[in-house]
Amino acid sequence: MKKILPTLLLTFAFFFIFREGSTYLYKSKEEVRVYNTGLYFLTKTDLSSKHQSDSFLFPYALYKLNADLSPEEFSRLCTYIWILSGLLLVFYFGIRFGHWEGIFIGFFVLLSPIVLIQKAWIGFPDHLTFFFSSATILLLDRITEDRRRFWYALLCIVLLLGAWNHFYQFSIIVFLLILVRSIHEKKLNVPLTAVVAGTLLAARVLSILLFQWKGIVHEDSRLTTVTDVPLSKWIEINTIVPHLALFSFLNGNVVFLAERFFKRKFLILIPFSIAAVVTFFTYDTTRVFVHLFYPAWFLLWLYFFRNEKPEFEARKKVYFALLALSLFILLLVPRFFIEAGGINYLMP
Repeated sequence: MKKILPTLLLTFAFFFIFREGSTYLYKSKEEVRVYNTGLYFLTKTDLSSKHQSDSFLFPYALYKLNADLSPEEFSRLCTYIWILSGLLLVFYFGIRFGHWEGIFIGFFVLLSPIVLIQKAWIGFPDHLTFFFSSATILLLDRITEDRRRFWYALLCIVLLLGAWNHFYQFSIIVFLLILVRSIHEKKLNVPLTAVVAGTLLAARVLSILLFQWKGIVHEDSRLTTVTDVPLSKWIEINTIVPHLALFSFLNGNVVFLAERFFKRKFLILIPFSIAAVVTFFTYDTTRVFVHLFYPAWFLLWLYFFRNEKPEFEARKKVYFALLALSLFILLLVPRFFIEAGGINYLMP
């Protein structure tokens, strides 16, 4: 109880820090924002050929709940979803490790480009993807500490919903989390991996069957988009501003990547590299990368606090100074994201 009340207060405080801080840091002109109007209108209809079987959960759930949101209410809902995703991490880190760890991860999330994208790309499955990614991180840690079936059942539910929300994106995120977990623990948890893989596969099969039951012809437009574009086009897109694309993946958090290198902790390069390779074959460069990569980085911070807590306690001022430096860099450099080789500045 001594930990719960302060952690709840910390989480409550970060609701306002996320809401107001993101508005200040990632304020953008209207024309640079990307609104998924198609998904919004899908919230008003039953499943149809306009839905995609690999990412139907968000609009379909709102339709079944009879939400009937206005565009402003829908945009506000998207904001609250990503804020809740960050609060999950703040609360869990705070209750698991201590309030300083909760504060640290909260500000690390706020300064990460994943929040920039959540603010600029409105109405995409990414909002729920962030939520399900955060929940998966916490459940993987709980399963490490407590192997009761309850946690496995909860994980299966999260994986099922995450796969229905955005199957390919979420599957890669979960793969990176399992990979990082296995490398860190120097062993592959075969039963856990089988549960994860089986649940994701079952989710995909069930979604296809649901669409067939509704009389909708199954089409996999995401894979055909990748294969229909020649390799030369992908190379052209990714070589226009590669240095700015790399910076957009990190923003001020580049200082924490440097800190990992300084301490010879190179595990972070594995999810970074895999996420970069996948991103190479997409148009939405910054958006895709940050959603694939940052859950793995959040998990690595969890392992750091779990296994190297004395290190954090001894150098707490250094880590918070790095947060301040990250903020300074973020404010110093105009905020932007890369899309199809183009630079999109949040403000003129």
